[in-house]
Amino acid sequence: DEPPRPFRDFKRVPDPPEDPSDKYALLKVREQRALDYFVAVEEVKLLQEELTKCYMRARVNHGEDCKALKEAYTQKVAAARFGAHDPTNSKHTRKNIIAFHTTVTKP
Repeated sequence: DEPPRPFRDFKRVPDPPEDPSDKYALLKVREQRALDYFVAVEEVKLLQEELTKCYMRARVNHGEDCKALKEAYTQKVAAARFGAHDPTNSKHTRKNIIAFHTTVTKP
């Protein structure tokens, strides 16, 4: 599914439960989703930094020397949410997340 990442030593939250009344579980899923997105954004920043260094180092030959980095960066940027795991796109949870957001945001 997802490749293991050395900096991810925290316990992953499972996908949202089918029961939309479990507010705590849905809140944890929302926090996990935000954390995954922030990690994906930082990965893109690191790739961008490495690509910039490679361009500076390779100069004229950057097209050949930095091809793998450029492709990795392009794929990551083009992916939805920069490739972060999104449990809200699973089969039955989209409606539960929407129901949770409407109950939490109501005054």
